Amino acid sequence: MKIFPSCYRLWNAWGGTSRKVSELNHGDIVVVYTSADRSPSYGNHITICMSFPDNDGNFETIEGNARGQGPSGDFQEGVIRRKRNVKDIAHIYRPASEDYDE
Repeated sequence: MKIFPSCYRLWNAWGGTSRKVSELNHGDIVVVYTSADRSPSYGNHITICMSFPDNDGNFETIEGNARGQGPSGDFQEGVIRRKRNVKDIAHIYRPASEDYDE
C-alpha cells in the first residue's frame, strides 16, 4: 500500500496500528509540525530520523521538499539534512517487515 505522499494518508493508514510508536529510533518515519499552532493533528512534514535525540532533544533528519543543508554541506532546496527537536514531533512510525519489498 503506497501511503507516503501525504501526512494525512500516513496517519490514516498507520495511526491505529503497531507501526505508530512512541520512542524515536534511526530510520523511523517522523512526521513533524512546522507551525506553532501544531495543526493539523496528523502533522505537516514527513522526515526520516537519522540520529537519537541529544540532551537538548535535537535529532538529525533527512527530508525532501525542504530547504537546508544538502549532502555536500551546501545550502539547497530539495533533499536535505536538518536538525529537528522532539517537541515538534507529531507522530513516529516504524515500518513493519511486510512493508518492505523482498
